[in-house]
Amino acid sequence: MKTVKYRRRCFDQIEGIVAENKALTAEVDRLRLEAEEKAAEKAAQEERLLDLNRRLADKDRQKKGKSCIPSGYSLTVRLVLLTSDYFCRSRGGDFVPLRRKGAT
Repeated sequence: MKTVKYRRRCFDQIEGIVAENKALTAEVDRLRLEAEEKAAEKAAQEERLLDLNRRLADKDRQKKGKSCIPSGYSLTVRLVLLTSDYFCRSRGGDFVPLRRKGAT
């Protein structure tokens, strides 16, 4: 009789352990899936941030690359002004020639 009770108690414990193991495995799988989703979301967010940084850098390059010579001048005049040794500064869109290099 004691042996039967002992075996039953052991099997009950084993069943409890198996059930707990299954529950823990399900929890681990759920957490792993959640971590993968967050990692994918973070990667997508980093990609969007990199894209925004690239676009901002492109805009800055375009802004810096724009001539201070208004577009109202003909192409020839703009080329002459750009290739001359004048410096230029833009004030409200107006072309302001400065002194020549080396001039006193």
